[in-house]
Amino acid sequence: DSPITQMDVKSKSSSVAPAKSKTPILSKTALDVVCILDSSGSMQGTKMDSLKAAVRFVVSTLGPNDRLSVVSFNTSATCMHHLLRMTDENKVKSNNLVSSALQASGGTNIYAGMVQGIEILRSRRSTNQASCVFLLTDGQDRDNLERKISLVKELKRNGTAVFVFGFGVDHDAEHMMAIAEAAEGTFSYIDTDDTVIDAFGGSIGAMQGSAPLTEIALTLRTASLLGEKEALPADQVVINSVEAGHYPVSMAPDLQTATVRFANMYCGEKRTVLLQLVLPAVTSPVYTHLISSSVQYSVLNTVCQHPSSSTDSGCSCEVERAQQGDERLVNPVRALLVEEELRRVEVTTAIKAAKAAADGGDLSAARAILVDTQTAVIASPAYAVRSKTAKALLQDVSEVIDCVRSHDAYDSMGGKNTFCQTLSSNTQQRSAYTKAGKINMYQSPSSNMAQETAFYSKSSGF
Repeated sequence: DSPITQMDVKSKSSSVAPAKSKTPILSKTALDVVCILDSSGSMQGTKMDSLKAAVRFVVSTLGPNDRLSVVSFNTSATCMHHLLRMTDENKVKSNNLVSSALQASGGTNIYAGMVQGIEILRSRRSTNQASCVFLLTDGQDRDNLERKISLVKELKRNGTAVFVFGFGVDHDAEHMMAIAEAAEGTFSYIDTDDTVIDAFGGSIGAMQGSAPLTEIALTLRTASLLGEKEALPADQVVINSVEAGHYPVSMAPDLQTATVRFANMYCGEKRTVLLQLVLPAVTSPVYTHLISSSVQYSVLNTVCQHPSSSTDSGCSCEVERAQQGDERLVNPVRALLVEEELRRVEVTTAIKAAKAAADGGDLSAARAILVDTQTAVIASPAYAVRSKTAKALLQDVSEVIDCVRSHDAYDSMGGKNTFCQTLSSNTQQRSAYTKAGKINMYQSPSSNMAQETAFYSKSSGF
């Protein structure tokens, strides 16, 4: 028998560790924010106007304990201002500098901008409790990818969150997605000029509230008997596979311990890990504690441990040998959360395969893969009860089907960009921006709320 088990890891605004731990009481976290912004010639007009409005919105969300720096890049990079505490006076100063000095001209040198922005973080004499980098471009600069990845990996090691934005249909989405994924950050495709403020709003909102968790290690172990019935030998319950998307998984040689690592989680985020277990055959029903879990993480430089326990960290089930013809083999009933996660993995795998086909020029094969997956989602038990996850996944599949309706739609009208954002959000279970009309599946509450506030600010001419 091979049951599938789902484990959740959540980052909450309070009670992130057991009562006996020394986790500090958390409030709104003071931020260091560095915006690295494309000011090349292609940013002229409404793009630049919309970007300036987005920066003004970010400034408006910051308090006097927060610090902001703005770097622009075209052919070379310029620091418009170093980290400034966002007092009322410095907010005016920052907005005036961005308004007057952020002008579109020249080429696109993303690496120069990244070096300048990250050096600002390196050279800090003091640091705030959390830091993040916004990186936006509308162009294509494929040079120095390995160096760019090395820079954002440094940010990841230092606990800095990275938000990457591809602005308009002409940017290199694969390149920007690779940078985002190396940092375990978000990649947002901004398809219209006026939605850059929405994306910036959602991203700065993700950093609001309590401090993010960093250096998270979720360890899963096969466990021993609960109750008085016959125990299964521990060495016969093994972890066959761990599905954790883009996140690294290490497995012990005996297949009884697996560890999944996450660089960080923002307040309100959740990660789901799907396990497939191999259980021994039994001749009579037995009740066993299958899996125990423990989580170690850092918050505000304090290492915290969430130990396993038989009451809140384990997964138990009764194991019974099914006989041939048993209805449960024909129509297995799974928990809704497990069913949803299976569909997410199925959809993500299909979109990745369809993208490979479309990149090779075979749009018919890409559509066939996606239509089959769309049909499977509609027929799934999760969609039968209209679960939020199933409906969101169906939206994702339907959207990318439209992206392969023609070569122009895929190559020239943003179709590939949409594929990249959809893959990035689903493999990392992370998003800081949800397009209008789509179901929010991964955004945290604070990110979603800030995006809505940014959206409505446009009507007041922000």
